[in-house]
Amino acid sequence: MKKVIFIALLVCIGILLPGRTFADTNEGECKIVNDYDKLEKTGEIRRYAEDNILYYSPYYNSKNACDNSEDWELPGFEGSIDCSADGIKNYAGEDILTKAFLNAIKENYPYYKKSAEKYGIPWQALAAIHYRETRFARTDNSYQVSGGGGGDFASQTDEAASILKAKGSFGSDDAAKSAFFGYNGRAAAYKEQAKRLGFSDAEANNGEGSPYVMNKYDEKRDPNKNGSSWGQIKRDGGGLSYPANQDFGAFVVYKALLSCNVGDNGGLIGSYAEAINQFAINLAWPDRTHDINDPKPAYREALQQYGYTSSGDINVRRGSSCGVFVASVLRKAGAISSISLGAANQRAYLERSPDWVEVPVGSAQPGDVRTISRICSGKHCNHIEIVVSINGSLKIASASYGDRTAGIGNYYSPSAGTDMRVFRRK
Repeated sequence: MKKVIFIALLVCIGILLPGRTFADTNEGECKIVNDYDKLEKTGEIRRYAEDNILYYSPYYNSKNACDNSEDWELPGFEGSIDCSADGIKNYAGEDILTKAFLNAIKENYPYYKKSAEKYGIPWQALAAIHYRETRFARTDNSYQVSGGGGGDFASQTDEAASILKAKGSFGSDDAAKSAFFGYNGRAAAYKEQAKRLGFSDAEANNGEGSPYVMNKYDEKRDPNKNGSSWGQIKRDGGGLSYPANQDFGAFVVYKALLSCNVGDNGGLIGSYAEAINQFAINLAWPDRTHDINDPKPAYREALQQYGYTSSGDINVRRGSSCGVFVASVLRKAGAISSISLGAANQRAYLERSPDWVEVPVGSAQPGDVRTISRICSGKHCNHIEIVVSINGSLKIASASYGDRTAGIGNYYSPSAGTDMRVFRRK
């Protein structure tokens, strides 16, 4: 475990937070509040999970606070983070993503997203590290970077993203586990623990024996079910202590977050058209020269988030399918909650959905969805794509089944023998 730095409150002797006061209900008046439970409920302080230390979190700076400290107001994010019932529970039915955690993730999401896109990693990975290190608190070392800390939260998040990127990729579950394990230091004791539990050397090197990575993933790595054999290093330089703590592993949180749908269309992006246009650009390469197995990192993240990487169809798994790309963009933009794959199926959905309206082909705008069908037999009889704007010029963002990953190409008009139709989100 990395060295943890907290600004502790010595509750037993009533020492208050240094240099910090909180507002009374009367505007302009300040007084010390001694009710620690009340402060914790309002979010001014949080109780660390393992040792009940109370610490100050400027992340929750109250609007009523009447000191002159730095303004920690977060950028507004009025979108949604919706998770399925399966996504927020572990194998034993315990809540992984509580309402409080989702609220914290939602407020930090703009920071996770910006840093993740900068370094080409999933934002969910940063959130999982933030949970595991400080349970989403914002301190002077929110991600517990060894020898680091300080700086504003945006800088800290960038630093954590840079380190996590250097530890590995997130192209598969094993790669993600390895990256999390690398972030935590790859302790030899955890490798030995994995092998005692029956994992191979390769699996041990990926972090299967680390509570930091895999805590509460299954019964043999649950401190409540296998506490005598599932230990954790709980102090610097120490050995394994039994049982491990109650925090979920970073990989467990990461996988739970991948099941969640983030609706960015509110606060961050104004209209559905703007959201669809932006996410199509974000997920597609700026050209069509990339290998079929090389989706853009943000697109790969979306494929994982929506479960497409577990498909039995290799073209769906790697994102070389026009329908998968369009589905990923529309879901990212909050324009739909779910949609079948396949261009023909998606055209049928757009035809009958009350949320979409067909517009003339010649009036297509950024954010519109174009469908194409032709009389033929084979895999290219149906196609679906998204109209985008690059520097004021119309372009087309799309993938092609079995041919190419998502990229942006020139705008084109219907060719002879094709039926092109354009749909717009209301």
